[in-house]
Amino acid sequence: MKAEINLRAFTRIRTKVSLDICLKGSRKKQTGYTQNVSMNGFAVEGLPPIPLGEIIDVVFHIGGLDSGVKVEVTARISNIVGHRMGAEIISHLTVESYNHLQKLVLYRSGDGAELIEGEIARQKEKS
Repeated sequence: MKAEINLRAFTRIRTKVSLDICLKGSRKKQTGYTQNVSMNGFAVEGLPPIPLGEIIDVVFHIGGLDSGVKVEVTARISNIVGHRMGAEIISHLTVESYNHLQKLVLYRSGDGAELIEGEIARQKEKS
């Protein structure tokens, strides 16, 4: 499987995953989907604009809403381009969420899996 890969500090993999977003401290949930995902962030579409710098709580629904596989993170809106918002993950993930995110990114990376495994190893060395 060949994937389109964007080279950054953490490689982002183009994949569409349903997600729910709440502004930090709010219970109002908004639903959208990712355009791309990395071990350190994601781009989201299908939502009304959220101000730059805003802190958000995010639940990724890996495999769809009914799968029960979730990744829960806290992130900061880091850029806005048109109808797409980029967010940087700023929370420590639970082991379960981290493993689900890692599997998603590696599975969808195709030929880029070796590159991503190196990024993950470097990230673990820093923590």
